[in-house]
Amino acid sequence: MTAAQGTSRLLVVCRAVGWLLGLFVAIAFLLLLWAGQRTVAGEQRRSDVTAGAFIARVKACRRQSPGPPPSWNACERRVRANL
Repeated sequence: MTAAQGTSRLLVVCRAVGWLLGLFVAIAFLLLLWAGQRTVAGEQRRSDVTAGAFIARVKACRRQSPGPPPSWNACERRVRANL
């Protein structure tokens, strides 16, 4: 085998390793995007549930008061104080 053939073979191997590493980086990036999207979606669902529960507590505060219902702001402050 001549020096040119050895160099050529080394370049082919290096090129293949480079493409393989590039493929691994691309796959890792896609997995990171997928995991990030799932995390954001989960946090959004959790936020929606928490906001819905908070609003339900404020509405319950307004309904449970004898006499005229207190203002939304007053009930909101009362619910926040109890959290």
